Amino acid sequence: MTALNTIMDTNWDTGICAKPTFITTSTGNWRGYGRVFSSQKVSRLDDIIGTLSREYFDPDAHDAYEVIISSTTSQADIENMIKAVKKVCATYTPTSAENILNWAGGDLDTQNGFIWTFRLVILVVRAGVPAY
Repeated sequence: MTALNTIMDTNWDTGICAKPTFITTSTGNWRGYGRVFSSQKVSRLDDIIGTLSREYFDPDAHDAYEVIISSTTSQADIENMIKAVKKVCATYTPTSAENILNWAGGDLDTQNGFIWTFRLVILVVRAGVPAY
């Protein structure tokens, strides 16, 4: 299955905004970047219970990623990055390994009016069929 960061990097619409740096949360510190898309594959079902609808509780039906998007530029910049992420999810061309990208949740936060962060979960759904 293709890594989420690779999917986002390849399909990012630079007409909306410039690409951020794509990192894996467990191997990089997202706080050290001015503009970043940081993702971590969720390996435990308990990490996502309550975040997603019940139809996605079967871990074999998807790969779930916790995502942090951050910008020190402006609130408008973070909103453009969110828009670019949603566009990738909506327009992604499926492969034989994965079919659909779904995003769930979303929490926009600012720290001292200087750092904007947006947290969400993205599912890479296998074969386009949710579990039940």
